Formats: sequence, structure tokens, C-alpha cells
Amino acid sequence: MVNLARIIPNRQKALFFAQKQLSELVCDAVNLEGIHYTLPEIQTLLDFIRRHHGKRA
Repeated sequence: MVNLARIIPNRQKALFFAQKQLSELVCDAVNLEGIHYTLPEIQTLLDFIRRHHGKRA
């Protein structure tokens, strides 16, 4: 079992993993809503948003 008190918070690593998994999380949420997009379609859409609206997406 992992001792959570010994885990050192690392903001940079947390942001890296969040950005890496963003398209997968969006894909899961979209498909749960009944909107059928594939993972590559979601990645393309998010890339477009990042390029045209800054790094907020």
C-alpha cells in the first residue's frame, strides 16, 4: 500500500499527465453523452483549439 503522506506534490508532472490524458478524458465524456467521435477526431479538434485559441484547451 502507498503511504500518501510520503508523496511529494509535483505540479509540472501533474500538468504533464493531465495534458497527456486530456483527449482520452474528453473522448470518454463525449461518448457517454451519446456523441460518437473517435479518439483521433477528438485529438484533431483539441489540436485545432490549441492552435487557434492559445494553450487554454
